[in-house]
Amino acid sequence: MHLISVFLLAAVAAFHPISALTTPSSPPSLILMPAALTTKGGAAAAARNFKLAASPSSSAATNDSGGHPMSEALLSIRKCYRTCFFASAVDVTITLIDDKIWSKLFGPKSLLHLRWSDYVDIFDSMSLLIFAVGLRRVSKFYESWMQDDEDESLSSFFSLMCWIWRVVALNFALESLADASVLPQISMKWLGLQHVSSSSLVTAVATTLVLGYSIITSFCARIATVEDERDNNRISSNQSESKARPQYKSIRMLGYRAFCGQALSAASFGLNSCMKLSKWLVAADTGIVGRASSFNEWAEPFAMTALLIGLNKAFLRAAIVRSREESRETAEMDEEIYKDLFTAQIKFYSKVAEVIKGM
Repeated sequence: MHLISVFLLAAVAAFHPISALTTPSSPPSLILMPAALTTKGGAAAAARNFKLAASPSSSAATNDSGGHPMSEALLSIRKCYRTCFFASAVDVTITLIDDKIWSKLFGPKSLLHLRWSDYVDIFDSMSLLIFAVGLRRVSKFYESWMQDDEDESLSSFFSLMCWIWRVVALNFALESLADASVLPQISMKWLGLQHVSSSSLVTAVATTLVLGYSIITSFCARIATVEDERDNNRISSNQSESKARPQYKSIRMLGYRAFCGQALSAASFGLNSCMKLSKWLVAADTGIVGRASSFNEWAEPFAMTALLIGLNKAFLRAAIVRSREESRETAEMDEEIYKDLFTAQIKFYSKVAEVIKGM
């Protein structure tokens, strides 16, 4: 019952709707609006601005190797979701067969036979599949924009990104709780923690998740306000005023929600990386060779967390630029912001594919 209560707390922390991404000093434009308020016309207008960076004639569209950043970002996303699809299929097979969960699911009183770790393993496999399906949908949006098709709505894109990252955040939160539940079972005597119970560690991690949710959402509100003001300082008054128009405002608010969901995922991933490091530190004696061979078990998650944080920052700036009027005076700077986003996507999704392929 204790673990079920913790699961509910983690679920609420990951999926509770955010009523606002603003601090008391934030302008009214930073208040979150429901998805129903988004308009297709606003999405199309913002998409035209976004396509500047994808245009072959764009000065920011070509990187040092001569390719187009958006095209390379699309290729990295495709590679990532295909790798995730394959990995999820293998993961589901291993989870159901090797751990004999299949017989527990369909046997008598099946739910009573499942362990907490079984639920986490099943959700981990499903979340990887959801991530792959979501990335495939994201690639379709990119393909549409590159073909100058305005039928794809930015509101749908931002909503999709929001839910993808919230699922990922919940998955890593549950993995952290699962790691905390087994940590006392590992040799911890040399740390003087042999008397620490599983329930105590799980409670500590659950408390961190709940408090972290509040801290991250407040932090996202502040960062969004700062970045919005920074954008206002470099654009014309007409462009600043365009942000108050309903079609642009609603798109920007959904972009903020997607940004916050991604930030929650980065924080959850960071916590999970800390749990991996803790397991590595307190693991049973494996010698120098054993510890060296398992170094990547915690080093890779930290590297991916850092890349996700970089992607999160670039995503917010691009979301702000995409939700206002365009101008020739700011076109070059806007293109650099898009280029930063595409570069961050290439680094992160390529790293994810590399890590998953090596598992």
